[in-house]
Amino acid sequence: MLSRWQGGVAALVVTLVTGTLVMLEVTDVGLRRWWAFHALTTDTVAGLLVLLITVLVADQVVRLRQINGRARAVAAQAAILVNQAIRSAQAVSQALAGSGDRVTVYKKFPGQAGA
Repeated sequence: MLSRWQGGVAALVVTLVTGTLVMLEVTDVGLRRWWAFHALTTDTVAGLLVLLITVLVADQVVRLRQINGRARAVAAQAAILVNQAIRSAQAVSQALAGSGDRVTVYKKFPGQAGA
């Protein structure tokens, strides 16, 4: 998979090449005639340009999905840690408030004692 800047540069190059070929084909009669007499070359170049654009778009889509997946995993882990911190802070607050009974704390926050 291409790095972020390589994908951008490749997309820019392919777009510029495609645009240049289209502009030359529209404005230059000699080049238009050459492409008309070389059908296999024309089809090959056009096919390669379409393939490159497709691959670059697919690469960007895959990259964005991976980034979104990683972001969701990090967010889920952060939510778990925040929840554990809140429960721990509540347990400590109750213990400091005079409810030194560990059984009561355990009943209110199951799964925290001994973990």
